[in-house]
Amino acid sequence: MDLSGCYRTGTGLVFKVNPVQSSGNESLVDDRDSATAVPQSEYAPVLLRNLDGSGYLRGRWVTVESATGTPAYSANGVYNYNRHQDQFEQVMAYFWVNQAQEYLQSLGFDGVHMKGIVHESFDVKIDQYGGDNSYQTDKPYRIRLGKGGVDDAEDAEVIVHEYGHAVHASQVPGFGASEEAGSIGESFGDYLAVTV
Repeated sequence: MDLSGCYRTGTGLVFKVNPVQSSGNESLVDDRDSATAVPQSEYAPVLLRNLDGSGYLRGRWVTVESATGTPAYSANGVYNYNRHQDQFEQVMAYFWVNQAQEYLQSLGFDGVHMKGIVHESFDVKIDQYGGDNSYQTDKPYRIRLGKGGVDDAEDAEVIVHEYGHAVHASQVPGFGASEEAGSIGESFGDYLAVTV
């Protein structure tokens, strides 16, 4: 059953992919999430597709939760925040996980032509882990994006890399338990991040 007509499209601001990469300026610093630490020119306007219409960053392929701030909410579908606001990272997570799922579907993994991969709304927790680390868990099935230094949800490559682990877990539950499978999982996460 096609539910695409039930979903909405909003707009928001994100980094593509992160400000150091997009600007080429390796001297950028976090400066405690300062809005002025990154030039305004590094924020890119994007479409936030597949939203459920609730006003929150929930949709067909991703549900965002924050451990540290107020959930991003918009009655009119506009989610324009800067990196000083916790909601900016929520928008980053929503946009990039949705992009990764749409990419997988463009390859045919849409549940119609081939078995869908992570063919559900996937939970992403922002600033869940207090250290400078991010990871995917099987129980519960979600990504946890850490903070420390530059918060991990400000870098699309980190977000999509972790989603890559969910792709493996969707196909083979428990994938990555051995050293060899763990190595494959890490390299696949990097490959998916660069590809998306």
